[in-house]
Amino acid sequence: MPRVTVATVDHVARLAQLSLGADERETFARQLDQILEYAESIQALDTRDVPPMSHARAGAWFRADRVEPGLARERVLEEVSAWLQSNHGIRVAAALGFENAYCFAVRRETADSLRLRSLGELSRHAAGLRLGSDYEFFSREEWRSVERAYGLAFREKRSMDPSLLYQAIAARQVDVVTAYSSDGRIDALDLVVLEDEKGAIPPYDAVVLASSRIARESPDSSGTSRQFQSVSLNSQSCR
Repeated sequence: MPRVTVATVDHVARLAQLSLGADERETFARQLDQILEYAESIQALDTRDVPPMSHARAGAWFRADRVEPGLARERVLEEVSAWLQSNHGIRVAAALGFENAYCFAVRRETADSLRLRSLGELSRHAAGLRLGSDYEFFSREEWRSVERAYGLAFREKRSMDPSLLYQAIAARQVDVVTAYSSDGRIDALDLVVLEDEKGAIPPYDAVVLASSRIARESPDSSGTSRQFQSVSLNSQSCR
């Protein structure tokens, strides 16, 4: 008797708000049943005399987890440009002068009352504040880097749809939000972006890329760069 039936797949699909065709429902039921059958076969192994292991390789070397300053924005752009050119033949024709990076923002009244202007200052008050972010951020390296660099430990961390973050902070449901540095809603809601003084969040510069074909046919991209100089911006003007 199968462990997973089409009815089970239908139930899961309804919970996930997925629309499945008849063939897909049967295929998923069969595949999920095979996964469970394989898991049962693994559980049947006699492992009583197998010593537990904490790591697949005995005596593995681990790098010390040290908090160090991140690379300067200009240095990151230089290294990315060199890597694209050497590995893919792609040329960075122009940097547009702004970035759309993750940042942390608070209501102006919160910034004024707690005297918050940087993430270092935020770390001293985080235990009493609620942080709202999108569904991905807390599993991303950016969060782990910020957490290590500043020791941030919030009273509550809430994940929500990105479209609801600004509504949540405006309605005082959260005190701090992660935002994108060029988002116009930062200025519209008079939010204060906190400085990342340790460079824990990597830069996300907007650039114009020239394909390998253009790079081959036009080795000198200075003409292309000049065409974009007039649109050089910063994150504040993009809002």
